[in-house]
Amino acid sequence: MIGSKKRWMLLWAGLLALILVACGGNEETETLEQPAEIQTVVVVATPTPEPQVAPAEEEAAPANAPVVAAPTAEPGQPTMTALVDLNVRTGPGTNYTAVGALRAGSTARIVGQSQDGGWWKIECPPGAGSECWSSAGSQFSAAANVGGVLIAAAPPLPSQGNGSSGDGGDGSQTATATTTTTATATATGQASPTATTAANNDPTPTSTTAANDPTPTYTPTTQADPPTPTYTPTAAATIAQFDNDSLQNPAVSVFMSITGNRNFTHSNDVSYPNGDQDDWVEFEFPNNSNTSQQVFITLNCNITGPDGAQLRATIYEDGQQTTKIVICGQGEQTLTVDNTKTQQVRIHWGITKEGIYATYDLTVVGFK
Repeated sequence: MIGSKKRWMLLWAGLLALILVACGGNEETETLEQPAEIQTVVVVATPTPEPQVAPAEEEAAPANAPVVAAPTAEPGQPTMTALVDLNVRTGPGTNYTAVGALRAGSTARIVGQSQDGGWWKIECPPGAGSECWSSAGSQFSAAANVGGVLIAAAPPLPSQGNGSSGDGGDGSQTATATTTTTATATATGQASPTATTAANNDPTPTSTTAANDPTPTYTPTTQADPPTPTYTPTAAATIAQFDNDSLQNPAVSVFMSITGNRNFTHSNDVSYPNGDQDDWVEFEFPNNSNTSQQVFITLNCNITGPDGAQLRATIYEDGQQTTKIVICGQGEQTLTVDNTKTQQVRIHWGITKEGIYATYDLTVVGFK
């Protein structure tokens, strides 16, 4: 009996254990939802760079330009060093006159800078004037100690004459000439031609050589006003003889050099409608890295015939006509030409009249 009771107790204990296991297996396990990961976004502000002023363009100085011996700078002073043979000009720009050159490797003291930062004003050597400027472009020069360099005022631009455009027959403006009429009466009452030239109105160029300077200097004759062409009426104009010059066969051909021929004058005559109607001369400059060259041209003439005729000089480059024109009686004109090309000058009538004749002097100055 006791054994049977013990068996029942064990049976109930096992049954109770099964019930507990079954209840535990049916419990649901709660899963907690994890929060989303927080990402941090870092915004980096990129500063806008300040606009840089591009330095003015400059051409390397020609090999035959006079050397500017700039004074030596003291240590710590603002200086610039030429990286190439560099032009020295009278102002901050290529439209100012070049007065010489700093050779590559030479150093000059800086005394100012242009408003746009593209040019350095440098100390001029004795006798070179009061204004000397060179390009601050990084391809032309290198500077040091320039933190406190002040802005220097730019000098006035040089005045330049040039050919004008109008309706003179080949795209050029007609000049207004002051007319001086003289006539000599003959026994028959017929006016005979007399060619007159106003005194001191012919600026003849002269070359002078300084005692200590082997380079000749061009010195034009001083005059108050440019000469005006003189017209003399005539019953029968003189006829200019043909001289067989042309674009391909100029009357003269001159090589201009700062150490050689710096200028020349050519004199001849033309007429219309009969006789030789135009003349040709030719000149060229040394070919160097600076393709621009200034040339100074004066055309003086004495016209015989009806009032109102006009004589002019038209510039051609390598045989191609340009718009560069010099009118008779306007004084010295400054033109900019391409020195890589040969220059031809055609002396011809811009305005024609029946039965006209002229003598002329053409002066060309390549270096002053």
